[in-house]
Amino acid sequence: MENKSILKYNYMMVGRLWSDIQDYKNYKREGNEQRAHLYCTTIEKQFELLKKMYKALPTTPKWLKYKDILKNEFKLINNRS
Repeated sequence: MENKSILKYNYMMVGRLWSDIQDYKNYKREGNEQRAHLYCTTIEKQFELLKKMYKALPTTPKWLKYKDILKNEFKLINNRS
């Protein structure tokens, strides 16, 4: 892949990973954690990959801040009910 294609793919993957996390959060709120909807096998691995890919972007997306990733990670992983 050429650099533009790789960059586009990485931005799309960040969007996909974040979207999966939002879906997971909604399922969890309803009391039905559906890991099958995640790209990765666990929510922990999903956040790990998202943070890695986000940090590698040359320009971060305007629609997602790193602090939002960390905030959601804390809520979904550390505050499990």
